[in-house]
Amino acid sequence: MTETKETTAATTPRTDISVKEAWTGPARLQLFAHALAPMAGLPVREVVAAGHIRVDLILAPFAPGFDYLAETAKARA
Repeated sequence: MTETKETTAATTPRTDISVKEAWTGPARLQLFAHALAPMAGLPVREVVAAGHIRVDLILAPFAPGFDYLAETAKARA
């Protein structure tokens, strides 16, 4: 089995966005416990409003923002 590593932080600008539908309406908020982001502990009293948007979008080609492995290679050299 091969090990997979995240090697870059990506910046991908969105282009050609086409809004198909947009509306406001009822919503429900469900938060789950997570060790690194304790969002479920937030005191949510009421969901005031919700906006729903359905879009088609095309992502531009991938452009790495930061190469983490290059920094590791410099530290080893």
